[in-house]
Amino acid sequence: LKVFAAGTTSSATVPRFRREAALLARLDHPGVVRLYGAGAEHGFHYMALEYVAGQDAAALLRRAGGRLPPARALHIAGRCAEALAHAAARGVV
Repeated sequence: LKVFAAGTTSSATVPRFRREAALLARLDHPGVVRLYGAGAEHGFHYMALEYVAGQDAAALLRRAGGRLPPARALHIAGRCAEALAHAAARGVV
């Protein structure tokens, strides 16, 4: 879950949070986390997102000593480009 707690939102963050959820709902690609639902309950704004096992880019780089082998870096960059192309085709990027 991605959550903004009650009292931590501003007049700018709530619309941005809702816009993010609406844009994410338009995407369906293996390289983009799925949105299962979004809303607000008892002052908490939330998005229910797909759980993706693994590590983030910072952890991956730390484990690799700060530099990925070129073939691995190209593979990751290609997967990111595919996900971005999907988003762009749907007017998100």
